[in-house]
Amino acid sequence: MTYYSKKAILSGISSIVVFIFFYLDVIGKTALLSVDSLAVAKQWGMFFVYLLLAEIVVKIVVMIIFNLINTMMTRESEPKIVDERDQLIELKSVRNFCFTFAIGFFLAMSALALNQSINMMFVILAFSFIIAGTILEASYVFFYEREA
Repeated sequence: MTYYSKKAILSGISSIVVFIFFYLDVIGKTALLSVDSLAVAKQWGMFFVYLLLAEIVVKIVVMIIFNLINTMMTRESEPKIVDERDQLIELKSVRNFCFTFAIGFFLAMSALALNQSINMMFVILAFSFIIAGTILEASYVFFYEREA
């Protein structure tokens, strides 16, 4: 398994764990509120801000720990050279992320158009965010392992 595949798997797992932690918290808070109140939108807005900040911090910490452990175990450091193949894999993976998130965003807005609650729209948006992130990391693994 390549360095980038291991890195993508670890990044995906950390994203899912952080998402579950924050999602369970926001579901508990919004369950106590009125379905279409402004407080629901505020709770979801805080969810997305905190989720993004936590994702950044957790990914930095996890990648530092991963690089240390990987260097000790394999005696190899992070590859310094990024060639055209690596750039092409990154572009394909980001494309898959964007398509997945765009579909999720469209579904979330469709829920509003079909008179669903604003809470449902945010739930769909949150899950499209985590599914798109998982697709991004899975695409990295798929393309690197296929090309390796």
